[in-house]
Amino acid sequence: MNHLDTHKILTEAQHGFRKFRSCETQLIETVHDIAKNLASEDQVDAILLDFSKAFDKVPHQRLFHKLDHYGVRNNTLKWICSFLTGRTQQVVLEGVHSSAGPVTSGVPQGTVLGPLLFLIYINDMPEAVKHSKLKLFADDSLLYKKVTKQQDPLLLQEDLNALQNWEQKWQMEFNPSKCNIIRILPSKNKPPILSTYHLHGQTLETTKESKYLGVTITENLSWTNHIKNVTAKGNRTVGFLRRNFKECTMKVKSATYTTMVRPTLEYASTVWDPHQENDKQALEMVQRRAARYAHNNYFEKTPGVVTNMLNNLGWETLENRRENNRLMMLYKIKHKMVGIDEKNYLHSSDARTRGDGLRQQQDFHKAICNTFFPRTISNWNHLPTTTTSAPSLESFRSRLRGSSPLQPPVGNP
Repeated sequence: MNHLDTHKILTEAQHGFRKFRSCETQLIETVHDIAKNLASEDQVDAILLDFSKAFDKVPHQRLFHKLDHYGVRNNTLKWICSFLTGRTQQVVLEGVHSSAGPVTSGVPQGTVLGPLLFLIYINDMPEAVKHSKLKLFADDSLLYKKVTKQQDPLLLQEDLNALQNWEQKWQMEFNPSKCNIIRILPSKNKPPILSTYHLHGQTLETTKESKYLGVTITENLSWTNHIKNVTAKGNRTVGFLRRNFKECTMKVKSATYTTMVRPTLEYASTVWDPHQENDKQALEMVQRRAARYAHNNYFEKTPGVVTNMLNNLGWETLENRRENNRLMMLYKIKHKMVGIDEKNYLHSSDARTRGDGLRQQQDFHKAICNTFFPRTISNWNHLPTTTTSAPSLESFRSRLRGSSPLQPPVGNP
């Protein structure tokens, strides 16, 4: 990794299995880029690509060739060759063993080295793309392009063909049945540019929404469907906890909520933090049901009773937590603690903002103004300098939490 980082060998398109990068950083950059196109009233066609048995297909000899190309040589390369070669596999069925066969492809999953070897093997994949953008998270690939004229879908198909040539050359394989198209449209008043895309001779399915890195992306870049999905899952889990932990103490019940429910409600929330009240309330209601579960009090309807339960548990609103999480992510970006280059998104203050403030983007189109950077910059500029100048992430987090209110009255679930 030191060698790869020092020489900046790994592609910037890859956020999987890398220090300072995650699903969240990939989603923040990708959604912001797509929203910028929508703000310009431009359509975006996105192709979600799925490898077939990606980690098992990496051919060893070709991998060794790429390692040598990237400067991994001598004893290190010999060690990796020894690590991968000489392995065998066999099938056991009802006590009967097949003959052992040599394993000539695949990186061992569950090992520290396996994911890194996979990243090296597919590292040159973005070089095949000339007209579009390719985002990678391990074997999850997203190919997308702004579509403003009839020629653009042809260029996107040309890049898709180039990726097919790449996979054939390097003995990898996309699974067309698991690949699909999502056409992200700027407005209902503007007619879309319709087209079909083909992979391995099959026409790829076009969908109105699709999951990318665990987040539901829709054709209008609305997060309502994603929030419906996570609240439904959260409510199911609260129901499971209610049935199976009803005799436990409030402390144990609180721990089951914060470990089994709240992470579902907050996964990658820096990307999809809702601005519409009905979406906010849908999320808060899951937590309010969990508060009744923790107190074993399901029927009392006195005004403010659930709010008192929440305050007793010390649970702040999910809305406050999401805002604080966005602000902490911005702090990390400013201090180079994550793999998002601040020069591409953050601009220092001007005469209208204080010295540690950030200049806001001037595009107020709803597609872009509700994404991570515009919203969080606005929040950042309202923080006191004693908070934004915090010397560490822990102190920044502490100063944010110190100013966060607990639950206000919302209405009983």
